[in-house]
Amino acid sequence: MNHRMRNRTLRLVEEANPVPTSGLTADESARAELLLQDLTAASGPARPVAGRRGTRARALVGGAIVLLAAALGGGLLATAPASAEQVLLQAASNAALQQPVGEGRYWYVRTESDTSVTIPHQREVWLAREGGVLRDEFFAAEVAESEGSAVLDPALVRYQDLGQHADVPGGSSTTLFGGNVAVTWDELDELPADPEELSALLTERMTDTSHGHAYDLWDAATGLLRESPARPELRRTLWEVIASIPGVTLDGPTTDAAGRDGTAVSVDFSSQRLGRYALVLDPTDGTLLETRYLADDGAVLSTGTVIEQGFRDTAPTAQPPVCGPGSEPERSC
Repeated sequence: MNHRMRNRTLRLVEEANPVPTSGLTADESARAELLLQDLTAASGPARPVAGRRGTRARALVGGAIVLLAAALGGGLLATAPASAEQVLLQAASNAALQQPVGEGRYWYVRTESDTSVTIPHQREVWLAREGGVLRDEFFAAEVAESEGSAVLDPALVRYQDLGQHADVPGGSSTTLFGGNVAVTWDELDELPADPEELSALLTERMTDTSHGHAYDLWDAATGLLRESPARPELRRTLWEVIASIPGVTLDGPTTDAAGRDGTAVSVDFSSQRLGRYALVLDPTDGTLLETRYLADDGAVLSTGTVIEQGFRDTAPTAQPPVCGPGSEPERSC
């Protein structure tokens, strides 16, 4: 028998379970339960209590409840250090409470990137089940950086037809999500909401990159959160999958490039010569705000900030591609 259960005082505390869950986040409730477990931690065998000692035992139970209530009301849980897993599971729980992403012909995502080889620039994509349109300022930003300019040349930015290679042998206009796992829109709707099942399925679908399973799983889950119309239950499960990846650490409160407050978690893939990757998220609603690539000393080398996501009924008209200075716009690159 558990020694704790032989002790009437501790048993009464455990049975009372004075952990209030109303008004607490999932993370705070979990910490409250942990605090209760500490109060009722296993101790040495104890004799039954009676008489005045029984009165004292009841006082101890009441005192423990008062201490727990004081800890909750006094903000102890709010200031106690969290872990990456706690933050990610809180984001998962709150993501599942959000409304479905809606409906429309195109899934629209606008991101802003800032890298060591370009000035800050944006990327917009309108994805349909078949094809879509892309507006990417990367080429213009690269040219501006090389010329020492902070201004993009609008002539170097085009709306690209993502279905233009559908008639090429081996080409396809089917929209794929998740990068290395290549999930179609229909398959996205069928992905399991159980983290173990989803992790196994993503692992099965991965193309071998020689970067290691942990990195591939991180990349796939992050890609689906960043640029797919995943339903709330799936977003919850994706955060749970990320929480299960070994080595994910909590970096703490931060602000993304758009000025939004969030919490950063990161994982070090230096053993695969890939460096350190971080995510900035809002645990209150499970939103992925930003992806980061970090130097060994923690300095941010590049960012990808998700500015906007949602369905759209229309998309811009695609334009001929730009192949570089002096090229013919009507000619395919």
